[in-house]
Amino acid sequence: MMLLAGWVCVAGGQPTVYELDGSGWIAAREPEPGSDEAMIAESMRLLAEGKPGAARSLLRPWVKRHRKRGHPLMPQALLALGDAKLMAGNPYQALFDYEDLLTFYAESPEFFDALERELEIGKAYAGGTFTRRFLGILNMGATRELVEELLTRVAMRAPGSDVAERAHLELADYYYRTRDLTFAAEAYELFVTNFPQSRHRAYALQRQILANLGRFKGPRHDASVLVEASGLIDRFRRDYPLQAQEAGLSDALQARIDESLGAQMLEAADWYQRRGDLVAARFQLQRLVVKHPRTVAAARGRELLALRGWEDPSRPAPVEPPAAEVPTAPAEAEPDGDDSAEATP
Repeated sequence: MMLLAGWVCVAGGQPTVYELDGSGWIAAREPEPGSDEAMIAESMRLLAEGKPGAARSLLRPWVKRHRKRGHPLMPQALLALGDAKLMAGNPYQALFDYEDLLTFYAESPEFFDALERELEIGKAYAGGTFTRRFLGILNMGATRELVEELLTRVAMRAPGSDVAERAHLELADYYYRTRDLTFAAEAYELFVTNFPQSRHRAYALQRQILANLGRFKGPRHDASVLVEASGLIDRFRRDYPLQAQEAGLSDALQARIDESLGAQMLEAADWYQRRGDLVAARFQLQRLVVKHPRTVAAARGRELLALRGWEDPSRPAPVEPPAAEVPTAPAEAEPDGDDSAEATP
């Protein structure tokens, strides 16, 4: 996780600063003994030797002394202090120093280094490497809040950049891993919109499809997520035909979605029938056999239309009730739970 911008070695007891240029690491200069630059170089040497505690002890009083007045070396000091805390296993405390750097020294060369550190910390919290605790007790709510805040900030601070792209995708993946499929579907959709040329576009679009499929809870619930998934599958198959075939986004899956949508309409028709609203029940059945004619539900719908005499063409078709009066799911259906209950159409 450590992404140090430079490293320091000791020659004759004097720290020598090394910097990276196009040809590799080069000896830049030897700072004047006792200078602020020498102190920063010494702290970097301690970090390179795996001594974060000593580096932190060296940096903290200097940062505290110069924080209000500012100092040309403050961005380097804040980055090194954050690195010391991070190396010591205190990522949350390290964020305060990185945040100061990102907030007050946005034009410094260290800006993107700090942004990378925050992204890596956010990914570590998202992946479970780090967790937030209160009085020693795991606090998943606080962990989620921190992940969302960190990754969102990273993306907002460098819009359109590679680091923003990675932060956005990591947040979407975090929602998907934790089975918050509503947020996952929205996050993947935003990613595809904001990064249309990304090499991860196909991956994000496929995950958006799977998240929407997982949100469908059965024929007694809202089926709009299936309609959206069906449209996305058509789009994916058009843009990435080979990957669609490998991922199983085929006619067979579309047929399963069609069956689920038909079952949802048949359930709605039955709900109206049981409440005595025959006009709405007939309308739902007629829509079913037209929109999903090859499904098992449509076959049952045709049977019901014939049984009730509703298929007689001499009888006028019922007028569609206003949208507000036609619920997409039965009123007495069980309340939707969270998105963790994944269902397959």
